[in-house]
Amino acid sequence: MCYNTSKAQSAIEYLMTYGWMLLVVAIVGGAIFAMVGDQSIETVTGFDGQSIAIDEVGMTSEGMSAVVRNQDSDSITINEIKLSDGDNEVIVFPGKSVSVADTDTVRFPVFETDSGTNAIDATINFDSGNLEGMETSGTITGNYFLDENFDPREWRTWQYNAQGTGYHPYTWGPASEPDIEWRVEDGGNYRSNPSLSNGTVYQSVRNETADTGFYVNAYDAETGEEEWSYDMEGTGEEGTGISNYDNLEITDDYVIGYRWNNTLFALDRETGNLEWEEEGQYNAYEDGILYITDGWQGEPSPINREGVGDWPDTITALELDTGNELWSTEIEFEATGQRENVANELEPEEEDGARWPYRDAGIRPTPVIDDEKLYAVGRGNVFALDKENGELEWNTEIEKGVVGRPAVGENGLYITSDSGHDIDEDNTELPEHYESNFWKLDKETGEIEWSHDTGERAWSGPGIYDGKVYAATRNATASPNEVNVNSFDKESGEEEWSRTLDARDAYGAPLITEGTVYQSTQNHDDEDSNLFAFDAYTGETIWEKSVGHNSRSTPTVGEGRLYFNSRDDGHHLYMLE
Repeated sequence: MCYNTSKAQSAIEYLMTYGWMLLVVAIVGGAIFAMVGDQSIETVTGFDGQSIAIDEVGMTSEGMSAVVRNQDSDSITINEIKLSDGDNEVIVFPGKSVSVADTDTVRFPVFETDSGTNAIDATINFDSGNLEGMETSGTITGNYFLDENFDPREWRTWQYNAQGTGYHPYTWGPASEPDIEWRVEDGGNYRSNPSLSNGTVYQSVRNETADTGFYVNAYDAETGEEEWSYDMEGTGEEGTGISNYDNLEITDDYVIGYRWNNTLFALDRETGNLEWEEEGQYNAYEDGILYITDGWQGEPSPINREGVGDWPDTITALELDTGNELWSTEIEFEATGQRENVANELEPEEEDGARWPYRDAGIRPTPVIDDEKLYAVGRGNVFALDKENGELEWNTEIEKGVVGRPAVGENGLYITSDSGHDIDEDNTELPEHYESNFWKLDKETGEIEWSHDTGERAWSGPGIYDGKVYAATRNATASPNEVNVNSFDKESGEEEWSRTLDARDAYGAPLITEGTVYQSTQNHDDEDSNLFAFDAYTGETIWEKSVGHNSRSTPTVGEGRLYFNSRDDGHHLYMLE
């Protein structure tokens, strides 16, 4: 089986600095080198080309990594690496150039196993100067397996994986300022994030001008050509359309999303045909199990009126193929939230244009999942369930309203919060200024380990990469507004770097590839929105690009390309390369 895969940003600093680097192996002319210090890797043989050397081989939770060194007198470009264990074959396409005497890191979908010793043959195809299609081969032997079912081209869900980390170890984005290769205009209102799978980009869109204005669209990832479009038969009214705050979930068979009228739907991912509909709303998927919340039902309460409707407070686990319910758990919340900038005594005729205050007590963003637990948030609570039986393990109250999808790492749960949703006892007044916080909770107990004041408003969740966590927040006291992008040590909470951007807001979450953090911003008035690429370790700007206007999207990355939504004039989906 063949799968296109990864190019990562240069990460030698990552290998040299952080503890999983194993051994320097100088590989020439067919010699055999024993790997010591990691019992899973036994030997590396071959790789006898004169242009390339393998300097380090190591195992991480994301798979095997190798550092490639250019020994030639010209720059080399690694075209592909073919991996085979005798039964299965995977082809990875790093697509990266390595300067003379420089190094770069490649990753393989090779993972440790508890039993058996396997040999994986690797053939590196590369260009050197004017010489094309050169090859060098070798074998790596040890206790691991080649994951033939792993396709690193995928970005199937919000923040890449069920853990919500925003980090994809097997793909890469543009190394320098990209060009706009294509854009699709379909009159939509983008707040959701594009999903990517098997060469197709999937997008939900709300068309505010059409009579039936809610669609799910599929586009060829390379050309932007439409593959199919499904009309969700909305009426242009909020209650019946697709939610445009979260992205679609792509499984092997389905494109799953939900409408604001509390309907979960699944489309055939190849044809766009509607396969089934169920009651439900926010959803997460892993290993054949779909976790859904009961949807919010009712209407927001206008100013000076009693609230009506119930916020989602139940999570249910279903087998996706059969629809069998595995468990269902109800969570108790305190109503903690109310929208900002609300006048106290507006008459009904004055309500137009004012934000409606409503309680945000229920489960809102998409849950995240690790090996044992499912984690979800409401506006004032963070809680964990046993993912096997749904038993509530802990429920932690947060003093500020929780926003954005959380992210779960090896030993912590990371969340952003926003005091702009706080209200006083009379449920009338809001603070003049807001504070955003970034939190780490012990994922086993729910105990708060540390928090940071990061700005004034937080709309998106965090990202996790290589011992660090990243968050973007708005500073509304600046005139005009600014956006702060922060990096923290994920264990201690110590700030490592902070960048201040001239932008109105940051609705998108950080997107991370090897060594690079991408962040979108929404700019002031009619100015273009910007995409930024930062060095993940220093915060130094690698490039920035003006794209569209009024972006509220997290970009999606795949094989040197970025896919990006913007609510500019006409509303567009962009591909940048």
